[in-house]
Amino acid sequence: MTASSPAMSYLFGEYELDAERGFLRCAGEERPLRHQSFQLLLYFLKRPGVLITKDQLTEAIWNDTSVTDNALVQCITEIRRTLNDDPRKPRFIKTVPKIGYRLISPVEIAYPAPTAPAESPGTDVLAAVSSSASLTPPLPGPAVARPRRTMFGWSMRRIASLIPIAFLASSLCGDRSQARPSNTAAVFNGPETHILAVFPLNNATARPHLNWLRDGISNMILTSLERGGRSNAVSGDSIHVVRDDFPASATLTAPAALELAKSVHATEFVMGTISNSGSHVTIRIEARSGKDGHVIASDSTPLRDLGSAAEEANTLSAWIAHQLGVRTDAVPSLTDVGTENVEAYHYYSLGVEKVKQFQNSQAITLLEKAIQLDPKFAMAYARIGYAYAVMDFQPESANRYLKRATELSSSLPVLSRLYIEAWSAIARADYTTAIAVLQQVTKQYPDEIEAYCQLSRVLRGQERIAEAGDLLRAAIKQNPDAKDLYNNYGLILIGMGRSVDALDAYKQYVDLDPRNPNAHDSLGMAYQQAGQYSAALSEFNEALKLDPEFEPSIVHLGDAYYQLGQNQDAVREYQRYIHIASNSDAKAVGYGDLAVVYSTMNRPSEARSAAADELRYNDNSVWNSLVFALEDHRSERADALTKRLLARMPNPERGSPPDLRMAFFYRGYLALKAGDSSAAISYFKSALEHLPPSSGIDSHEDCLANAYFELGMLPEALAEYQRILNLNANYPLAYFHLGRTYRRLHDAPAAEDAFRHFLSSVPSADQDSPQIHEARQPV
Repeated sequence: MTASSPAMSYLFGEYELDAERGFLRCAGEERPLRHQSFQLLLYFLKRPGVLITKDQLTEAIWNDTSVTDNALVQCITEIRRTLNDDPRKPRFIKTVPKIGYRLISPVEIAYPAPTAPAESPGTDVLAAVSSSASLTPPLPGPAVARPRRTMFGWSMRRIASLIPIAFLASSLCGDRSQARPSNTAAVFNGPETHILAVFPLNNATARPHLNWLRDGISNMILTSLERGGRSNAVSGDSIHVVRDDFPASATLTAPAALELAKSVHATEFVMGTISNSGSHVTIRIEARSGKDGHVIASDSTPLRDLGSAAEEANTLSAWIAHQLGVRTDAVPSLTDVGTENVEAYHYYSLGVEKVKQFQNSQAITLLEKAIQLDPKFAMAYARIGYAYAVMDFQPESANRYLKRATELSSSLPVLSRLYIEAWSAIARADYTTAIAVLQQVTKQYPDEIEAYCQLSRVLRGQERIAEAGDLLRAAIKQNPDAKDLYNNYGLILIGMGRSVDALDAYKQYVDLDPRNPNAHDSLGMAYQQAGQYSAALSEFNEALKLDPEFEPSIVHLGDAYYQLGQNQDAVREYQRYIHIASNSDAKAVGYGDLAVVYSTMNRPSEARSAAADELRYNDNSVWNSLVFALEDHRSERADALTKRLLARMPNPERGSPPDLRMAFFYRGYLALKAGDSSAAISYFKSALEHLPPSSGIDSHEDCLANAYFELGMLPEALAEYQRILNLNANYPLAYFHLGRTYRRLHDAPAAEDAFRHFLSSVPSADQDSPQIHEARQPV
């Protein structure tokens, strides 16, 4: 370090490396390293995310000294041992076979407190932003001794509250092979939207078999950006559709790319070239300004053998995504998922992201495309099985895909094989095996977020709610920024009756993933279960702004409208859901909900028609048809449907054991209709001892109260309705039923008060509904 350079420390994970004083520290304790190992670690820290060859490392650390590869390996081993870094699942240094190493941990630089005025050269970016007249002045507080910045682009979490921009083009630096620390940065001070255009590479090698790289790298860049939430990235193919005067197959010069970028108002664009360089091929990639085309950042890498092409493509795509301020640490490499086809990987990666957001039909379409491109793509088959069995209600559809994945899985990493085993167990309802396998994953791979989420859902299905809560609390403590953990923890907290804490968990989920429709849908469901319907409707509609065909939010919107007495609105949403639903089981759910709403509206013919359609789309969805058979005294029909129901209870839960509350509710209803009041009361009490369903048109919290009312056990009914209102003052129809009960007890003042409370709680309810009409009758 020269005398003119500012003293700095590099912060990564729980470690700090002081470049000037020459020590490595963890939690205040110094960790000794030999001089060459220290210099090697420092070299990595100056180039995070960069694939560095063994030759480059040897030349940088040993200069002209002749050393063997073993000297480098010994230093790498010492660094890993000191950092407690497992090479099989690295947190810091990843080996790229036959090439070199890459530091995969984010790195921050800490500077000493500035002594110069804020406007002088060397001002930290946070101070520069704070002094901008166009921004809100910072609140007074203690001086920050060590302002930091990340080397993977400016940290969005640290400055999002200060700079309202779409992404930070200012983080684009020079050539990756040079150290990039800097004390100044230009930032955008306004809410200007930034658009990135990503063009296919030019193949200048005259080798047609390398044409796959042309689109492959741009596809991988787009994948990284889309997974990182950059919906404002557009592909070159999309631009060529608009500008058909530029053939997509033509060699793209920088001026032509600039013109294309301007045509879509792109503020930056990415292009590159595959070229011959002596005996090997070189890939060069550039990020350029959409204003004048000047190069903002560039990188190049040689392909010493074609076998490393996929790995290099993955490295370059991750690098450019990092330069654009996008986290890509969650993106699996091609080798990890078992394909060498970059285009198949592109569809696979997008499909995985869609299925995690419960956009299952879109996910399956993408994953099927991946299989078409690579018929031996084991994890693509596995993820389709996962979409059906774990994230949807169709385990039977999952089995053939998971079987094929198992057949192709021998070359996959251990973690992938464990997931396939767990998903296969869930598909065949072997939840004991699924729990055991997922517990093995969380033990061996403590940072594997997906395993915690799946395990917690299966544990909840077995009503091991406290165990699921402990699991997720520990996982969140270890991974506080893992958005999906908060989604699952919210569900567990609702099961514990901790609605306020559940809302906080879901709000954190939204904060971490604001452009994910499922995040808003989950928060909406929490509001709905807490009786805060206005907030629930707002969140469901926010989800549908992000994805107008997001199926869960459409059906949940219908549920909320029904519970508010807005039956016409509920019918509209359920019909919309049926129209959009991608599979017959989902359509059956929609028709089943329609049957319930039409019955509530006293429209029996339409209710029976909907029930018939429900059964037509899923021959196991017998409940509504059974209810109508009992009402119509069709005993033979009712007996046949009852046998079918009890032989195979429907499961409304995704990827977990069946809902026990629903099972006892069904038995209680059948006993009540059969005149066995004692058995009915016993079944309904048992139903309430179990967790409510995670979603649905009715949680059946009032099943016992309604049975008491029907049996004329009015004091018991009153006590039950009051219990429900103590849990949720806005529980659907609770005040209506309370009014009816007081009316039958001839307590007119109490009945009038209950009916008045009911009418005021549903101001937007359909005024011609039977409930509204009855509540307005004189007591």
